Amino acid sequence: MFFKKKKLTSSVPESTDLLAQAEEEAFVASVLARKATPVAVVPEKPATQEVDEAEISWEEQEEVYRPETVIASTFLPSLPLTVFPEIRPNTAFIFIRRRAWEVVREHLKSDIRVEQGGLLIGRALHDTRLNLYLLLLEEALPAPKGIETATSFSYTSETWAALFPHFQEMPANWTLMGSYHSHPDMGVFLSRVDLDTQENIFPHPWQVAIVVDPVRHEEGFFVGEKGVPCDDWYVVD
Repeated sequence: MFFKKKKLTSSVPESTDLLAQAEEEAFVASVLARKATPVAVVPEKPATQEVDEAEISWEEQEEVYRPETVIASTFLPSLPLTVFPEIRPNTAFIFIRRRAWEVVREHLKSDIRVEQGGLLIGRALHDTRLNLYLLLLEEALPAPKGIETATSFSYTSETWAALFPHFQEMPANWTLMGSYHSHPDMGVFLSRVDLDTQENIFPHPWQVAIVVDPVRHEEGFFVGEKGVPCDDWYVVD
């Protein structure tokens, strides 16, 4: 799955839409730049293909979104869990809403000839005493009008324009938690491109990647800059 960001140094393929690349960069920057309340900082409107490329500009802003501070032993009982996880320090627990998990699975099995993908939004919570993250994936947003091949999925300007309203409407304490995509009949892993995406776009210890193989009926959850596999994930109502 392809995201693009300025700090990547690989050359741009001839087929890459430079306008789409600039729009993706601007969109990701606006979503990740959060006010202290926290509320997403968004431009008045997303860039469109009619906008001259020279008018599209952005600069890195300090990441100000902070996970909510909680006490894990107090917060976990508030979740509708059938199995109560063992609380361990220096780890992450992922909780995905059943409706969001159904969206992911239905989307990724809708066409097993190509890779498909989307974004995840929700809440990040942190027990600072234990350095333990509780990651609540509230919604999954299928990415429409992307470039889908048997081995890759990439976003276009039309994709970002379609997704943009969802970010404007999400609650103030939600944020972009990561992404999901399929590996049809290839197994569950993060490819080199996937790892680059995680490192450059979703590097925080509370950000997630989900990979699903809809042919082999396998799924995997990964967290943080290095895309560390996370076995502590749960579907909750």
